[in-house]
Amino acid sequence: MKNIEDSTEFFHPLTIHDSLSIDKIYSIHYFSYTKQFNFTGEKHNFWELVYCDARSAQIIDDNKEILLEQGCAFLHAPGIFHNIRTHNCYTNTTIIGFDGNLGNLNQIKSTILTLSANEKALLKNILYEAKQSFSLPLNIVEQRELLLRDNPDFATLQIIKNSLENLIIFLLRKHEQTSLEKKDKSCSNQICNQVIEILKANLNQNLSLPDIAHRIGYSVSYLKVVFRKHMNTTIIKYYTYLKIERAKQLLSEKKYNVSQISELLGYESVQYFCKQFRDYVNISPKDYENTVGNGIL
Repeated sequence: MKNIEDSTEFFHPLTIHDSLSIDKIYSIHYFSYTKQFNFTGEKHNFWELVYCDARSAQIIDDNKEILLEQGCAFLHAPGIFHNIRTHNCYTNTTIIGFDGNLGNLNQIKSTILTLSANEKALLKNILYEAKQSFSLPLNIVEQRELLLRDNPDFATLQIIKNSLENLIIFLLRKHEQTSLEKKDKSCSNQICNQVIEILKANLNQNLSLPDIAHRIGYSVSYLKVVFRKHMNTTIIKYYTYLKIERAKQLLSEKKYNVSQISELLGYESVQYFCKQFRDYVNISPKDYENTVGNGIL
């Protein structure tokens, strides 16, 4: 058999660094509360995730009272007083206490988190592993220690750890995506408002897209995409709309004739102005002026 040389030196491994990690699990509970349940409250130096699995629950986070609906979760930060009580109904909740290298978690603390089907599946997996692996049931309120059964399933704690880390990662990703979308929408609205202000201030001109882009400091292609997305029309069409609306106002005032209005609105020819006016209003500028004068419009 031919001697095969070791080729390891030709490979370049990718080193993996954890963005967050959980190394301590303090509690995993699944409670079915009565209508009158009211926990006295507590605070501790680790994170606590509360998930409402059925109906709703009233929770306290520091001094803030929150109604937690079915399918939603909430993160209590370390050192914060919190409690839970039923909201005049039977309620099922999952509660998990944990800690580790979790600096990023401050982004989603004290916030209602709506779980996706995938995130709920991760939570369900944690509960399944916990029920199979711990010696005591998961509904003991004053339980202070998790005790493993004799001969638990292989790597059960690692599965719980990985599932919880994945759940937290997905929640953080979703939060970041939502924040970016809000920021993008806010930025886009600001850009659109800038464009509209420029158009309104220059109805006597014949601005081009490069003119507008230069004044705002964005590329023409970016401006076109943003404006179309948020205004449902193009910049030039909106510019024309503003000019025609101004023309209608000037015609109704009867201070200027059609040719003068065309010039006031930056049109190079009265013929083109009349064509655009008819396209938008369905009658000529002169007919519009007469119609307004007769009190029909």
